[in-house]
Amino acid sequence: PEGNDLADDILASDAPVLLHVSKDLAAMPVRWQPGFNALGEAAKTEGWRMVGLTNATAEEHAAYVAQEQATYPFLTCDQTELKIVVRANPGLVLLKDGVVLKKWAGRDVPTPEELGEFLSGH
Repeated sequence: PEGNDLADDILASDAPVLLHVSKDLAAMPVRWQPGFNALGEAAKTEGWRMVGLTNATAEEHAAYVAQEQATYPFLTCDQTELKIVVRANPGLVLLKDGVVLKKWAGRDVPTPEELGEFLSGH
């Protein structure tokens, strides 16, 4: 929901949470978006949760989702905090029970199969 702080909800999730982090949505290269979209689709069937975190407005998120056919919702976060989470633009962060299990730069985002294998060991 717009205007609500969802951090506690995300951190309390016992399901794996994938965060697609972009500190600057307008400057983010979109060439890796198909990989993020594949993870978003897999999240729906595997019981994972996936959200995008950017510095953009709700309107910019809606335009991006429509243009890039993103398969998961986007939330707004302060750009400084996003830079702290992951330096790459974009990046992927995997959380489970509020703990960071792994981070990837956009160019290194795993396939759904690779992520499933990683999670089976954790």
